[in-house]
Amino acid sequence: MMTTGRGCLLAHTMGLGKTLQIIAFLITLASLPPEAYKNLDMPDHLNFKKLKRDVKRFMVVCPPSIVVNWANEFEKWTPADCKDALGRIHCVNDSAVEDRMETIRKWYRRGGVLLSIIHDRLF
Repeated sequence: MMTTGRGCLLAHTMGLGKTLQIIAFLITLASLPPEAYKNLDMPDHLNFKKLKRDVKRFMVVCPPSIVVNWANEFEKWTPADCKDALGRIHCVNDSAVEDRMETIRKWYRRGGVLLSIIHDRLF
């Protein structure tokens, strides 16, 4: 379900290709040439040209039990010539709060994909 300018929620039964769809979508979004943005009706927080920054950040929020699986799937399904488009894969899991915050800071500074957990004790 898409909410205007706020992101997207994609959840359903296992095995439907959600992970692969997300990886393909993020690679496509990250790989668009700057001139492509002028013809796209994108929310400002996703429009890298309007943000005037080269750091591209993407966040995937998922249950703690599948964060490692998502990281493995990004490694498996991201073509070798597209790895630079997404940047580093950062994982926030059930580690100490300080470690989670440091991972989030690195992701924010360097960009890439943050795989974060749904957890009532995240912070």
